Amino acid sequence: MHGVELSSGAIRNHDPEVMLKAFEIAGYGRNETEVKFAGMLNAFRHGRLPMAARHGDHRIVMLIAGEENLREVTMFPMNSRPKI
Repeated sequence: MHGVELSSGAIRNHDPEVMLKAFEIAGYGRNETEVKFAGMLNAFRHGRLPMAARHGDHRIVMLIAGEENLREVTMFPMNSRPKI
């Protein structure tokens, strides 16, 4: 085991214009991006707060509980099975 990251401190992109440029670099046209990612773009345009890394509370609980998998202490874990 190489240790456990408790917090990265990263703040993810939350500027719609920068997002549009990033999608353009990835090969998506502006209109396609506006349609496919309208919810996310509009949320940031209308005041949604930036997404940032948490301070690792759930990872500390994982260590205290002696669990090796974060899913065991997460209230609503993502399902690892592929979507059908």
